[in-house]
Amino acid sequence: PLLVTSPAGYYTPNQFGLHDMSGNVSEWCWDWHDALYYASAAASNPDPRGGTKATTGRRVMRGGAFGFNSWTLRCAYRFYNNPENSGNWIGFRSARGL
Repeated sequence: PLLVTSPAGYYTPNQFGLHDMSGNVSEWCWDWHDALYYASAAASNPDPRGGTKATTGRRVMRGGAFGFNSWTLRCAYRFYNNPENSGNWIGFRSARGL
């Protein structure tokens, strides 16, 4: 089968009224990846940001993309990538604190 992304808003929204939160593209997040971060005291901050660029030089990505395994197609799926990488399976996740 041909694997392609879907236009924004193509599927019905989730229970929060958000469209396209899983399965279309994986999203870059602001956090720097650090495999040991959540075991540290800093992780208990109200606004944790993950590691630092010096830790690994890789950014966190969330959600599975088209063509990924089915177990990755959820919003909480978390992995990392080098920020210089790009592809038709990569987007970004925009969020604003309250």
